[in-house]
Amino acid sequence: MRVTSVITHWPRRYVVVALTFLGCIIAYTDRVNISVAAIAMKDHFGWSQTQKGFVLANLVNPYAADTTRCDVVDRSAGGRAHRYGRW
Repeated sequence: MRVTSVITHWPRRYVVVALTFLGCIIAYTDRVNISVAAIAMKDHFGWSQTQKGFVLANLVNPYAADTTRCDVVDRSAGGRAHRYGRW
């Protein structure tokens, strides 16, 4: 039995929950790996502690930008447009 045939028979909410969980695992794993790699990058590129802090702080900017964008969509079009991806 193939995996795709099993997944197509799952209710859609289970697939969404599984993919959301997988996405969260990947995001947190990525954060940990970047934090560990930043130590080696600091030595390799000759960054000061302050420069390393700026690099790590700039990893948060895409999250802040996406949150702001979603907030604007929610306020202008309402939750339904955001829910169905109509932006």
